[in-house]
Amino acid sequence: MNPIEEKLTIIRKTSQTLAALAKQSYKLDDPKEDSEAEDYDNWLAETAETLSNFADEQENLMNATREMQEMSMSFNTAYLEIQNKISHENRQFTLLSNIMKNKHDTAKTAINNIR
Repeated sequence: MNPIEEKLTIIRKTSQTLAALAKQSYKLDDPKEDSEAEDYDNWLAETAETLSNFADEQENLMNATREMQEMSMSFNTAYLEIQNKISHENRQFTLLSNIMKNKHDTAKTAINNIR
C-alpha cells in the first residue's frame, strides 16, 4: 500500500469514527446543553460526510491518474512500434533504391562502353 492509500484509509477510518460518535445518543439535564450537544453531533456527522466525500474524490482521482498512466504507456508502446515500422520501411526503401541505382549505373556503363 502506497502512502496516499494509507492516508486515505486513515481518513476513512476517521470519518467512520466521527459518524459513530455523532450517532451516540445521550440525554443531558439542561436543554441548552442538550441543544449544544445536538449541534455538535450534527457538526460531527457533517464532518464525517465531508471526509468520506474527500476520500472518495481522492480515490477517484488516484484511479483516473493510474488509468492515464496505463493509457500513456500504451500510446508510447504503439508509438515505438510505428517508429520501428517506419524505420524498417526506410531501410527497405534505401536498400531497393541502392540496388536500382547500381543496376542503372551498370546498364549506363555498358551502354557507354558499346559506343
